Amino acid sequence: MTRSCQRGTAVALGALLLACTIAVGKEEHLEKVKFELLSHYLKCGDCHIDEKGKDLTLYGKRLNAMGTTPSLQERVRRQERRVSPTLARMEPGAEDDRVDIDGDGALNWVEILCGTDPSDPKSVPPLDAEGDGAATPSLRKRVEAIVDCRLCHVSVDTTGPEEKAPHNPLGESIAKLDTPPVNTRPGSRAPAPTREPSDFLTRFKRIANQDLDRDNARNWDEIATFHNPTDPAEAPTPDELKALQALLQSIRRGETGFGKAHKE
Repeated sequence: MTRSCQRGTAVALGALLLACTIAVGKEEHLEKVKFELLSHYLKCGDCHIDEKGKDLTLYGKRLNAMGTTPSLQERVRRQERRVSPTLARMEPGAEDDRVDIDGDGALNWVEILCGTDPSDPKSVPPLDAEGDGAATPSLRKRVEAIVDCRLCHVSVDTTGPEEKAPHNPLGESIAKLDTPPVNTRPGSRAPAPTREPSDFLTRFKRIANQDLDRDNARNWDEIATFHNPTDPAEAPTPDELKALQALLQSIRRGETGFGKAHKE
């Protein structure tokens, strides 16, 4: 192989690795948002058939099969982590029973967030809205739209340069929190201080109480009720906000989420 060919191969490989790094990083961001929502909406009935906790649902049995050494939180993370496109291409259908245990066409995490049973094929969130709300997106579509790259980007294709899928206002606000400080002392020759990027979820929580679209609903309240925090026309209803507050109280009492028995 000539030197020019070697250089070309190295450049191509470097670009591929950079694209993979960007994709993995942003995928990790999305997984953290998903798990934060799961920690709100997971309930005892998703894993246990009765209050005694001895009999497990299909979903509970799958988590139990992972062993007891990893915490329940870690087992849920592993169970609900998105199957990579590469693995899906290499083994079509190999992971279907992991991401959709009851085979009803709705992913486990989508069912948990929608309040249906991930172990029962007869309990499935409808794709389309019903009744008077037929003109608005169904809860399932709203859930799938929130846990999506477009939560922070204008496109789902975030595998390339930033220009290809620039941030929306929410993504811009989070990205600004990771801008390294600049040394502004007059006449100073010292290099500007640098630091590692802070954890995405840490930055995310710093703007949770802001209201980017000025619709009188906090960013996190909109996300936790599955509404777009950058669209003022898509605000949660008073009933949804009231239900969210009741849910948060239930989490504090250990009745919802991972509960008192499964604290890390």
